[in-house]
Amino acid sequence: MVGATSLFKSSVVRQQATKESTYYQHKAMSKVCQLTGKTVQYGHNVSHANNKTNRRFLPNLQKKRIWIAEEKRFVTLRISTRALRTLDKKGYTAMVKESEAKGIF
Repeated sequence: MVGATSLFKSSVVRQQATKESTYYQHKAMSKVCQLTGKTVQYGHNVSHANNKTNRRFLPNLQKKRIWIAEEKRFVTLRISTRALRTLDKKGYTAMVKESEAKGIF
């Protein structure tokens, strides 16, 4: 009977390990812009009858591969479309400096 109990325990441990490994493989990515720090905002849907239900306003995040000339390499970032426009205007290094000054990095 002792052997059956240890066999049962080992199978439970194996199942837990499998669950944990699949959990870490399917972790959700955060909805935060990596350059500006823009994140999810919360509010209400308001019906014609003025009923309010909770909702989330998600930032429009896009995955973008950016060439950094100073480092001579590509970097992949998840940034908002507004940050992408600012990136075209100011450049990567200027935006990183501003983000560091604001405390985002």
